[in-house]
Amino acid sequence: MAINYEVRLYTPDGQFVATMKSLIDAEGSGLEYVLRSDGGIGALKLTVPTGELDEYLNWQNVDYKIGVWRSINGAPYYLDNDAMFFIRAFEYYPTHTTVTAYHALELFTRRLNAYRKETFNNFGPQQLSWGGRAVESESFRVTYAGNLMKGIVRQNYSYEYAAADRFGLFDTAQRWNKKLSGKAVGSGINQSSWNVNLQLPNLDLSYYIDIEPDKNDGIDTAGIDCNGGVVYKLLQQLQSLSLQGDEEDNRQPVYMTFDLKAINERKFIFRTFQNVYGKDKGNGRFIFSVYRGNLAEPSMVIDRAEESTVMYSMDKDENIKAAINRRRMNDSPFNLREAISQPQIKEAYYTNPKSVGNVTSVQLLRNDAFLELRKRTARVKIEGKAVTTPDSIRGIHWDVGDIVTVEFRGFRENFRIVAVQVNIENGMVTEDVQWEQVDLFGFGGDMRDEISY
Repeated sequence: MAINYEVRLYTPDGQFVATMKSLIDAEGSGLEYVLRSDGGIGALKLTVPTGELDEYLNWQNVDYKIGVWRSINGAPYYLDNDAMFFIRAFEYYPTHTTVTAYHALELFTRRLNAYRKETFNNFGPQQLSWGGRAVESESFRVTYAGNLMKGIVRQNYSYEYAAADRFGLFDTAQRWNKKLSGKAVGSGINQSSWNVNLQLPNLDLSYYIDIEPDKNDGIDTAGIDCNGGVVYKLLQQLQSLSLQGDEEDNRQPVYMTFDLKAINERKFIFRTFQNVYGKDKGNGRFIFSVYRGNLAEPSMVIDRAEESTVMYSMDKDENIKAAINRRRMNDSPFNLREAISQPQIKEAYYTNPKSVGNVTSVQLLRNDAFLELRKRTARVKIEGKAVTTPDSIRGIHWDVGDIVTVEFRGFRENFRIVAVQVNIENGMVTEDVQWEQVDLFGFGGDMRDEISY
């Protein structure tokens, strides 16, 4: 059983410049990187002896890309989790050089979603980017969470849905000559008079980023004011909305995540994932346990400090609701733990065609006692080291994003592999794994919470 690693360095355009196959096993060198399946931004740290690759690891070579390639039992090398990392930090020492690179998702932290067009009729550039239904404010869109994510990426990184630049999406004057407050365009409130076109370069990255077709994934009726926010933060908000559910339209929570995967050395594709990022191998189809020899140094934390057993809320019709977790409440004579769910409010500002000025529309988006109480149950967190055995090899039997079963101290449950941290130093490889409950609300199987109204 042989697993070999090779580090490859590329220019920002994807031109290959160097291979670091032997360096990562040499004394004084090391490699550490994190792969994630939860939409988080992983990082990579590479250390090489001074004199090696100095011409490439120059601080001016920002956004040079690093890919880690693996070969299992002599099979062809493949790019680990289709992940590329962009170099953003350089550390120079007498004996070695260390660079830190961040996963391609970090590209989405670099742009503000600030495209507006004065139309007065809710038809702006966003509608070419996604199929969102018209609502009060043209910056406030409502559709499936996954479709919204892709629409945000399209309008910020690609000309694909703006033929001939008809809305001036990549004209700096168009980006900034409207206010970023979220209030109605055309209302004369908080508008900027600045209309200078800065002629910013490289706004269109469609040469480097593809977007998979809409799949109507994630929770439906996801709504978010997209105006002025950092693109990555908007993606996270939509992910969170999908996990929360929507009482207003009776939508149950849907697990949702996203990634920016490398198609080749140059190009990426933005993808969304519903229910599972990798493969479902739960319910005993693949098991991590000390007994089986593929789990070492495990730890389990069950934190009940923030637990609630009774939740009150007011629904959209102003009816009071209460959800009760009777099983957990009876664990102790003191475990009656009450809480009130605060409603989430949307304030939409828009121009009323029958009046002068802007109108404020206040709506209760979601506030359901049952859903909120499920979020306040005790959480189980398990961490440990994955031990490679003939029957437990990452990339063959399991990988990041898979759903697997974990056994530890009599506890057996399905978990998502949300992160894997790989460390290579002096020829030794370790893989630290983070697991997250598949049943996001409650203990799941043997310890399932019983919540009722």
